[in-house]
Amino acid sequence: MHQRRVGRQLLTPPDMGGMFAGMRPKTQGPDPTAKTGYRLPASVVMQVREAVDAGEAKSQNEFVERALRRELRALDQRRLYSEYARAAEDDVWVAGMAATAQAFDVALRDGLDADRP
Repeated sequence: MHQRRVGRQLLTPPDMGGMFAGMRPKTQGPDPTAKTGYRLPASVVMQVREAVDAGEAKSQNEFVERALRRELRALDQRRLYSEYARAAEDDVWVAGMAATAQAFDVALRDGLDADRP
């Protein structure tokens, strides 16, 4: 294996998931970055570059990350709506939700004087 020790740190080349001496992983914040690669059509790559050149993002990485996060949010939303649709077909769940809504209606009126506008 092509490893190199720098001080107490054992380093491996990037193609083995490691880093060369002097390089530090990007670990800012609670979600550290990971280097990855995807094959995209050249036309998409050019559109990303053009968007970054036009000031739409600080970098191609930022632009692609934002696009992926939007798509992942949309996927989560589709899954959630699918769960809502399944729940709406469950008579027991619907009855429970109706009872909960009715209980909240009572709680919302609690303490209000009928004489006050």
